[in-house]
Amino acid sequence: MKIKGMRNIPTVQGLAHRAVPSNREQAVSELARQEHERARLQRELNLWLSKKEQTEQRLQAVQERIKQLEQALYESCSDSSQATRTEGSPSGEEKGKKNWREIPLEY
Repeated sequence: MKIKGMRNIPTVQGLAHRAVPSNREQAVSELARQEHERARLQRELNLWLSKKEQTEQRLQAVQERIKQLEQALYESCSDSSQATRTEGSPSGEEKGKKNWREIPLEY
């Protein structure tokens, strides 16, 4: 047995649970425990899959919104650069400046 982590370390209690039951009552009891564990793990898996689908849908919505915002940003940048070009050729002083928008800030 290869030990990969703390869960794989054999203990006395764990070895006892892996042993073949010696009588019918122990076998029935072990079967019931295993069926309950299987049901619990199946519920956990179903919950995880539903959360995974919801997360994928939310991720898709965020990616679409990012595309819309980038498109709007690029359109506004191209519109403002075209407006400055149509006004005339920039002087030497304005050549070094970028097309920044001024936003008043009040303290």
